[in-house]
Amino acid sequence: MASELVPQSPPDWAGLYDRALGSGLLITGPFSALTPHLRGRVAYVATPGQPGRATSRQLRGATRWSGLCTACGIAALSPQVLAAALLAGPETGLATAERVPGFWSAWSFRLLLASGAVLVPPVRGWRQAPEVWGAASWAIRHNVTLAVVAPGPEGRPWV
Repeated sequence: MASELVPQSPPDWAGLYDRALGSGLLITGPFSALTPHLRGRVAYVATPGQPGRATSRQLRGATRWSGLCTACGIAALSPQVLAAALLAGPETGLATAERVPGFWSAWSFRLLLASGAVLVPPVRGWRQAPEVWGAASWAIRHNVTLAVVAPGPEGRPWV
């Protein structure tokens, strides 16, 4: 259900890390270390911003990481990137559909359900973004691989 993506509590990344550690579901590190685990899979790219309403900065981050994934053989599903493309096209029928409350959340949730992994890239604001936290915590609760990209060479995104 799409409401599972709406967190009921603030992000607790340290708690999620502790719960997921040793489960085999959580992989962290530099992007180059994560790609072998994700190559050939469909990955939901969890970045800040509401689909259809993402800022230009949020959309650039989502587009960049979707492109990097695609170039590495990962089929990237980014709600922000796909929504922007759909809204840019003529006569898509979305003018009416997006006025329905919860339309984009329900649509994003279907993308998440179709994914075999959730990728969290180190874009500005990822730790505080409810949509990133919702997708990441959903992944662990539903036994889906969660890949958190660490910024920099140390491979420590949680600090």
